[in-house]
Amino acid sequence: MERKTFVLIGVMLTLGIINLQATNASAETIRALYSLRYLNLNVGEIATVTDVVASGYRTVLDARVTGLATVASGFKTNMASSGVIRDGSVLPSAFSATEASGSGEDHKLRILLDSGNVTSVDITPPFDTAPGAVPITEAHKISVVDPTSALILPVPGVEPTVGPAACERTLRIFSGIVRFDLRFAFVKTEEIIGNAYKGSVSVCSVRFVPIAGYKPSASMIHFMAANQQIEVRLAPVKGSRLVVLAALNIPLQIGTAALDLERLDVVEASPLRPPARALVSQRNEH
Repeated sequence: MERKTFVLIGVMLTLGIINLQATNASAETIRALYSLRYLNLNVGEIATVTDVVASGYRTVLDARVTGLATVASGFKTNMASSGVIRDGSVLPSAFSATEASGSGEDHKLRILLDSGNVTSVDITPPFDTAPGAVPITEAHKISVVDPTSALILPVPGVEPTVGPAACERTLRIFSGIVRFDLRFAFVKTEEIIGNAYKGSVSVCSVRFVPIAGYKPSASMIHFMAANQQIEVRLAPVKGSRLVVLAALNIPLQIGTAALDLERLDVVEASPLRPPARALVSQRNEH
């Protein structure tokens, strides 16, 4: 699989699988299952299992193509991260990802961090560096979150979990391959009726800001950086200060990619341990 595909999948996942905050030393396990559509065709599924307790968090994400999309690609990926939440800040300590393209060329990536500052990156085998790409410097690796830790978003203070506080933030993402920002901004609240949630949600616009690891002249990067139509809808979890993604829409050069919440389960977490493989566990429970 080409490097740019891995990068774009990472951006798609980070834009909004699940967003949560541990509050009052609560312990939660959040399981979410999503369908991915493109041109109104089902092309993939994404699942997360996240444990958040007073001592830290661990999250696992599985994604794969499905349906007719498997004819063009056998892509699937598994991501996992862990860290702590301190004073309202998410501080990752480790991130790993395995990508299988179906072509026999698989990649494994591991990042180690110290309070959100990258200490090491290992990619096996390495991706080819895109000619003309903006170099990633050590300064780009300071005060960042990895793609799955970026899914953990605190709703600050005592502000309502539906409204501006759910949206107003900038995420500094380092995937090991690229460095980019995601800038969220509040648009409005609205009522939705979905497969897994019915009620009020926060609608946020999202701007993709490439920083490094990209070829500035690449058409997809240029398009995404100029894209002002990306929106996410965040739904609150009753009785907590947690919000989850209810829907994501990304207009592309041809058609629209959409992510929709199909199933959501929130239960009391066990002592912190690696969550089970997300897609496997949720498929078996259907």
